Order: sequence, then C-alpha cells, then structure tokens
Amino acid sequence: MIHPQALIKTFGYNAELVNKQLKGMTHSESLFKLPFEANCLNWVLGHIISSRTMALQKVGQEPVWSTEERTSYRFGSSNWGDDGPNVFRLEKLLLDFNLSQERLLAGLNNMTYEDMCQPSGYGSNTQGDSLGYFQFHEAQHVGQIIYLAKMAGKEEVWISS
Repeated sequence: MIHPQALIKTFGYNAELVNKQLKGMTHSESLFKLPFEANCLNWVLGHIISSRTMALQKVGQEPVWSTEERTSYRFGSSNWGDDGPNVFRLEKLLLDFNLSQERLLAGLNNMTYEDMCQPSGYGSNTQGDSLGYFQFHEAQHVGQIIYLAKMAGKEEVWISS
C-alpha cells in the first residue's frame, strides 16, 4: 500500500520537473506542433491540471478548475498547437499547476496510512491505489513535457533526488 508521504515525494518530483523544464518558455513555444498528430505541450500541462481534479477530490481539496475550464484539456479533446479562446496562456497554466500542487500536498499531508487503505470507489481500488494511479498517469505526461520542450528548442532538465 502507498503511504501519503511517498505520494508527496513523487508528486513533488513531477512539480519540480515541470517548473524547471518550463522556466523561460513562452506561450507560443508551448504550442509547438509535432510533425504528426499529437497534443502540444500546452495541452499536456493543461491535461495534468484537469486530471488532478480527481486526485484533489480524493484528498479532500477543492479542484483548481471548473468543469467548463477543463473542457479543452480533458481526455479526447485535442489541441495540436492551435491557439484560441479555449486555450489557456502558458503563464496561467503554470500558476494553476502550482496551485493544484499546493492543494494536493495539503490534502496528502492530512491523510494517514489508514485513510489510504479505504475503498476509493474505483472497482476494488483503495484510496492509495487510485492516488498511485493518478501519480503514474501524471508522471507519464511529465515525461512528454520534457520531450515536447526539447522539440520546441529548450534544453532538457532533470532533478537530483
């Protein structure tokens, strides 16, 4: 079973990588189009924020975005590098990502190991199982951000543990 402190650490790695990788990136760079059908960095970061809605609810915290704000960044939506009225500026995405990080850590800090062992409502998963999956899903997208930033001309960054 996953302990809340382990998730605090791993979500912290994700946040550190996102912030280091996107430091100095412009909004237009976040919309860099790949030469094949794939979402741009802007969408991937927005998708992380949108996906954190479920994790935030699991730890008893208020989501950062409303259902309407999530629309352009949910699974099945597409943003292949087009700017428009439903595409948030990179600066807003970074602020909202960091706000979601603060709330996520606050919620996890209030959880116990016993809380993590409770049913989550997703099949036979516990709260820890579901939160572990959310972290895994997010880490996959953080890896995409690193490569998308590199494709947009930014130097690849890493963290030391």
